[in-house]
Amino acid sequence: MQTQYIINGTEIAVQLAAEDAYGVGSDEVLSTKFNDITKHTDWYGAGYTTLKADDFYDPATIYSETTAAIVKIITELRPEIDLSGFTLERYHAYVDDALHGEVIKRSRRLFPADLGFDSAKILKNFSTYLGVNLSFTNPQTNTDVWMIARINKPKSHNYNTVHKDIYEAFDEHGSVPKMVNIWIPVCGVNDCSGLPMAPGSHLLPESEITRTKAGSTMNAQRYSVASIRDWGGNSNLVRENPKSDEFLIFSSHLIHGLALNNNEDETRVSFEFRLYEKL
Repeated sequence: MQTQYIINGTEIAVQLAAEDAYGVGSDEVLSTKFNDITKHTDWYGAGYTTLKADDFYDPATIYSETTAAIVKIITELRPEIDLSGFTLERYHAYVDDALHGEVIKRSRRLFPADLGFDSAKILKNFSTYLGVNLSFTNPQTNTDVWMIARINKPKSHNYNTVHKDIYEAFDEHGSVPKMVNIWIPVCGVNDCSGLPMAPGSHLLPESEITRTKAGSTMNAQRYSVASIRDWGGNSNLVRENPKSDEFLIFSSHLIHGLALNNNEDETRVSFEFRLYEKL
């Protein structure tokens, strides 16, 4: 079934699978019920904000280490490709769709050490900022959580459906760990390619959110996240475009997704990860 979303006033149509069951939940606000870790911030009303990166990590290091990691993956997969002059922004000029699929498989689960991140520094800085002792370890599963590299070629369909990050845990366990989302732009992020968010959507009761459970299908591609069709009587999103020396921090209860890359000739690369309250 064709479904419309509105991003910055522009209608975006996607094809959701008719066989996926959509419904609403109970009349409760999960952000309140599970004591959202961001509730004490001055941006909790919106559910997200943009911060300067300098106090948390070095953007130049992230760019160079990401470039090195992607070059290494491509070289291992296709050593015959000449990568002289390679940049992340021009990734799409070097990688066809088949190779891109292989690169995505290898870059989807990277840990901070793979990218030159100082884990201890990051945890200390974010813990200080939120006033909570944070960790990369999910207390619900007792596993260290990786960073997800999002590599989106121009005009491609490599983007997530509209979702909340808490739903996988909630649907499986009936509870949600205290966590926060970080979205880091590496390159190619602008008015055509930022991350769409639904301001204030984390404050809506589940009875006003129409969604699937146990994954969903959009544009014939299967996703692990539960897809959200509408919320609060609308499907409006605002595209946020942090600069290269900024990043987005947001509640894991916030609705977001559909991060199309509408650039004509520039790949968008970003990283996202979650930090959890340390128990």
